[in-house]
Amino acid sequence: METTYSEKLRALADYLDEHPEIAEKTNGYWDYPSIWVSCGEDTEEFGRLCRAMGSFEKNKSSWDNSLSATYAPENEDGDRLFKVNVGVTGACTKVVKLDENGEPVTKKVTKTVPVETVEVEEEEVQYEWQCPESFLAL
Repeated sequence: METTYSEKLRALADYLDEHPEIAEKTNGYWDYPSIWVSCGEDTEEFGRLCRAMGSFEKNKSSWDNSLSATYAPENEDGDRLFKVNVGVTGACTKVVKLDENGEPVTKKVTKTVPVETVEVEEEEVQYEWQCPESFLAL
């Protein structure tokens, strides 16, 4: 019988509980554990998984035309405990933003244009790892 993902997570949590010196190093490194599930462009599956999540925050990304639903419960102090994201790409269409008169909204931007790219050949020192035979002896 194959081990489920949730069983693997429980085993990881047990390991961290049994090894507090390792668990301590993760505090502050990750704000909270996250799971990301991608539906690709399958909007039907995305809708099914959103319904399965129950409550979630709706997010829309303009840079990759994607939608995501985020469930992030908090403890009594308002700290997030974990985060689950379900995302679908290709569900959004980028369109021109229009003002109240139907005219395109614009903004001024400053762009840096490189004048010339020059290739320079240099000698670089090469490195390799030399490790002790036993890490336990450190």
